[in-house]
Amino acid sequence: MSRPKDLKSKPKHGTFFPIRFSDLIRFVKETDLNDCFGNRIAIRLENRERTSEFGIPLADLVPEEELALYSVPEHISESAAKNAVIIACEELCMIQSRKNNFNSTKYSYFCAYLNENGTITITRKDVSVQRPKYRGTQKFSNAFGTKKRKVSETVLVTKIPNKGMESDALKRAPHETR
Repeated sequence: MSRPKDLKSKPKHGTFFPIRFSDLIRFVKETDLNDCFGNRIAIRLENRERTSEFGIPLADLVPEEELALYSVPEHISESAAKNAVIIACEELCMIQSRKNNFNSTKYSYFCAYLNENGTITITRKDVSVQRPKYRGTQKFSNAFGTKKRKVSETVLVTKIPNKGMESDALKRAPHETR
C-alpha cells in the first residue's frame, strides 16, 4: 500500500494558505476523496502567481489523483479566504467525476476561483492531447511526446459565500493560519 505523494510548500512573501495542511488531510479523509485503489488522494499546497479570467485560483481537483490548494494574496481577509476555500472544496467534492479514457488522450479536472466581488466560480477544464505518430526511423524518445494540446474551460457553478457558513470538517480547532 503506497502513501500519497503530498507537497507541503511554504507561502511566498505577501501570500498565505487559508487552511492548515492537517485540516485539509482531515477534510479529504472525511469526504472520501480516494484514488482508484482506495487510498486518499495526494494533497498539494502550492504558490501560484497567475490569475485567470475567473479570478484568483483557490483549488484544483484532479479526480482520483490530487487536490491542490493555492496560496491567497494578503489583501484578502483571512476569514473570507478560509470560507471561500471551504465552500470551494465542498463544491469540488460534490461535482467530481472520473471519465475513463484508456489511452490518456482526454482528461478533465476541476478548478475553483475567487472573484474580486467575492463570488466563487467552479470550472471544468477539459484537456485533449494528440500524440505524434511514431515511425521506425525516428528516435524512441520522441514516441511519447505531445504534438497538440487543447484546453477548454467551462463554468459549472457560481456561488456567493455566506459569512457564517463553515464546514464541520475544517472548523474544529481554532488556529492561526499564517
